[in-house]
Amino acid sequence: MKIYARGEDRMPRSMGLLVSMLMRYPELAAVHYEPEDDCLRLTFLIKMREERTDFNAFEALLKDSVDTLCRLEGKRPKRCSCTVSSLGQLSALEITRDVESLSREELSLLVTLVREEYDEILEYEEPDGLAEEEDPYLHDELISEMLDDLRETKHDRRLFAIREEDCVLVFNK
Repeated sequence: MKIYARGEDRMPRSMGLLVSMLMRYPELAAVHYEPEDDCLRLTFLIKMREERTDFNAFEALLKDSVDTLCRLEGKRPKRCSCTVSSLGQLSALEITRDVESLSREELSLLVTLVREEYDEILEYEEPDGLAEEEDPYLHDELISEMLDDLRETKHDRRLFAIREEDCVLVFNK
């Protein structure tokens, strides 16, 4: 997988976090970092069917799951929201979480919840095979470390990373 960073000579760890998340979870279409809210927005693409999909039930499940996991980890989520916007034949399901209470385990839970709920209509391409440097466990460790770094070091740049076929593109705004 190729990585392109726009607006930076070298890739800071915050950009590396977004890249690792997209490489680890093919279900993610995009990840945004919003420094003013200190939040990550995870975007999933869902193919719309003729009948309307009920996102309210999923949002309730998501919030209950996040609350339960955070309580088990001794944390309290500051922000947990789920929005859906139509993009024609696709819908963008965006989950927004505060960085302070977000964990790598929760990221895995969020992706699993989306995949289980929308498996038939979730738009993503399963990778052909992971190269040695794309080992999922390596990405899990990197994600944990970079989340810790993002919590400790406040960043002032908005970041946006998307997957485009076999590439990850990262932009700072």
